[in-house]
Amino acid sequence: MTRVWREHDVDTTFRRAHRFIDGNETEAIGAFPVLKFKSDNSLDLIFVKEAAGRMTSFSDIHQNDSAMIFLHERFQGSDIYDGNKAYVTAFPVHEFHNSTAAAILLNPESVETKLIHWNELGLPRLINHWGDMLTAFSIVDHYAVANNFAGGFLDCHLKDEHRRLFLFKKDYFERKSVPEWRLNHLTNFRYNFSDPSFEARIRKAHNVICSILARNSCAVLTESDTTKLKEMYYSEMLVHNADSSDPTAYAFAYPGCKGIWFNVDLIDSLSDIAFTQTTFHELMHNLGYHHPKDINDPTYNDTIPVKVETCVIGYEDETQRIPNLCKIIDGPYEHCPT
Repeated sequence: MTRVWREHDVDTTFRRAHRFIDGNETEAIGAFPVLKFKSDNSLDLIFVKEAAGRMTSFSDIHQNDSAMIFLHERFQGSDIYDGNKAYVTAFPVHEFHNSTAAAILLNPESVETKLIHWNELGLPRLINHWGDMLTAFSIVDHYAVANNFAGGFLDCHLKDEHRRLFLFKKDYFERKSVPEWRLNHLTNFRYNFSDPSFEARIRKAHNVICSILARNSCAVLTESDTTKLKEMYYSEMLVHNADSSDPTAYAFAYPGCKGIWFNVDLIDSLSDIAFTQTTFHELMHNLGYHHPKDINDPTYNDTIPVKVETCVIGYEDETQRIPNLCKIIDGPYEHCPT
């Protein structure tokens, strides 16, 4: 069955691409998604290296499928100045930065710029809608790859029947294929917190856990566990809530349910490694695994939720385990809370 792009898909895909960076691509400042569905349920992402440009933000660009069109029409084919430096173009990341809409500015040397007549490659004359943009960007990507570039896009603004074409040089951009199960959770999961930075920390922890699953590097997990987690990341909605009813517990989950409750005041002080260990631990409760309430119980350290903590990169020994990490929710319960 052929997949088609629907309203909000472009906005969502750009947002997922940018959020994927944290915990996965530490040297990238941005990610440009190739807007083509692939038969293996993966997407190509083009990671923007630091030397290629910088992130900035604008208060007057839209955060929707047509954000690129609005941004390019604002500058109408001119260079973009940020401070005293000129940048040749920009693309929106569909995420907020300092409370305004973020965009990646590109240095002139990071791209090969061509001025072409609008129909030179079979492009649509006008790009007024995100559907036009999809058609045009697909043509440009095919042309870029055929000419040994990492990818590219074009200026949505038409000037004197011509457009600028921006081709990504491989010294400044890196293209990788990423399975959609590693991307979908970045907008599918729900976070009920007032602090966006805390939400970002949890997303980063999930990114790290996904990288562990992708490498198949956690021997604690059964094949069935790994499959269930990938399915959760691909298509399910995991809800994250705040709860400080137990001032000594960092987090908790109802075994077999799709939710995690975090003690924000306590857990936010943890290192990234310990934060990820906590999230991984609670995911095992989501799969239905239990452990004794008493951490001094001799069987405690042999339970799956505790053992997966050792799979997080950076774990060295048991001294890094968090005492009273989570409180246990006894069943049975008629309904999973939300």
